[in-house]
Amino acid sequence: MAAASASNGRLAVGRRLVYSLLPLAVLIAASEVLLSLFLPRHTAEVLHASRGFDPEARYIVSDPEHPGGWLTQIHGEAEREVVVPKRGEARRVLLMGGSNVRGFPERELERLLDAATIKAAVDWEVINLGRAGYGSLRVLHLFEQALEMDPDVVVIYTGHNEFIERGFAAELGGQTSVAAEWLSGLRSFELLGQALKDEFPPTDLDRLDPAQRELPWSQTLEVYERYARNLELMCEIAARQQLPVLLCTVVSNMVWLPRVWTPSEPLSDELAGRHLDLVNESYRFIPQRYRKTLRPPVRLRAVSWVSEGNQRTGDALPRLRELKGPLSPQQRRRKDESLPVELWTDPGLWNPLVPEVLDWYAGVVFPTLSESEQPQVRHAAALLMEALRIVPDDPHALYLLGLLGLVTGSREEGVQLLRQAASFDRSPNNANDRSNDIVRALSERQAGVTLFDAVRVFRSRCPDDLVGYEVMMDACHLHPGARDVLMMDLARELLRMQLH
Repeated sequence: MAAASASNGRLAVGRRLVYSLLPLAVLIAASEVLLSLFLPRHTAEVLHASRGFDPEARYIVSDPEHPGGWLTQIHGEAEREVVVPKRGEARRVLLMGGSNVRGFPERELERLLDAATIKAAVDWEVINLGRAGYGSLRVLHLFEQALEMDPDVVVIYTGHNEFIERGFAAELGGQTSVAAEWLSGLRSFELLGQALKDEFPPTDLDRLDPAQRELPWSQTLEVYERYARNLELMCEIAARQQLPVLLCTVVSNMVWLPRVWTPSEPLSDELAGRHLDLVNESYRFIPQRYRKTLRPPVRLRAVSWVSEGNQRTGDALPRLRELKGPLSPQQRRRKDESLPVELWTDPGLWNPLVPEVLDWYAGVVFPTLSESEQPQVRHAAALLMEALRIVPDDPHALYLLGLLGLVTGSREEGVQLLRQAASFDRSPNNANDRSNDIVRALSERQAGVTLFDAVRVFRSRCPDDLVGYEVMMDACHLHPGARDVLMMDLARELLRMQLH
């Protein structure tokens, strides 16, 4: 009898809960109807909550308007989605990766391939499936579905976004719930999001930037392990379908300040304090013109090179190093008259920060130390060496020591130190020797995979093997003209693969 009363009590509570939620459900339903009638949908703001992390979601679907064709669902805006026609006789190339690949001029690559095989009457079709922010996990999910397009070869260029993608995944809790997917599709939910966005405008603090958090070295290594596994899975899937893969190392800005440098091993409070004091003290002896962009760090973004506001003309910009091979103006003009000679965008469009950073960079690559500054720089280097005896893999100290190597004329040693600093960054937003060595090792052991070592090629074209702002817009994005050169490289490698 008591059990029955308890059961009836639970039912009564359940009914009260349902009755209390019913008005809210009716209100939401009515709101959705009214909003669908009178409010246009802001598709740019309505992204799947999964953002590409859900392997069960469909990111490539059949195109209802073009039978046999395909349509991507990865950008959140219909006008930005990629429309893929029905498969024809042309050789189909898929480009897979993040924002770098998204910015690749695929039509230029297609033109170069067509021109090279015109006598053989072979046509090419290049499909760009790059998506900003995508790291290897989301590229893998997209890759698996993209194979339904029946490509002849896949180009994989990914490695910059592994830690950025980790931040997105952490924000989503690692998985996407059905409720989250459902809420993201409601127009009232979208309207609420817009209102909150207006109420709380974004600040300069990037809440997804791991530089605002500490990241243990053990977790850094786990991210690299997942990167290696994701690449391996893509190559294994391709091998089962006998699909050739062109796997690329990824070009980065070698003078980019590391983002996170938490100690890899626990330190006592005394040692941690001593280490921090040594690094901070070194700044006092680095000439101001070499450290003015380092503290706080000035981080250019790709958009900084196309934002109006710069008052300086190209003639007033600092002298930078002369590049070699197809990156040099002379070779570019001689190789292909259709390519622009300049690698950069119009200086009149740049954000005012760009010339400031280029001034700093010119001082690093063309150093002019005075007699009074030389002993100061040597003392700063000694302090950093002492700091490295406490934390040998501190990317911050390695980076500063590398810069001092450049400004004192020890170019080879400086470049090596900058490479080490990038490899020990706890949460990089670009590729480095550690990630690119994963690519090289995989290409050696995996059948059907051809390596294009873009890093070594671009380093060979830069003085002292140092890839800097002459080629890079920020940490990881190539200048538009450099992307054109990369397309020439990719065309050459694809033709060497002798695809049938």
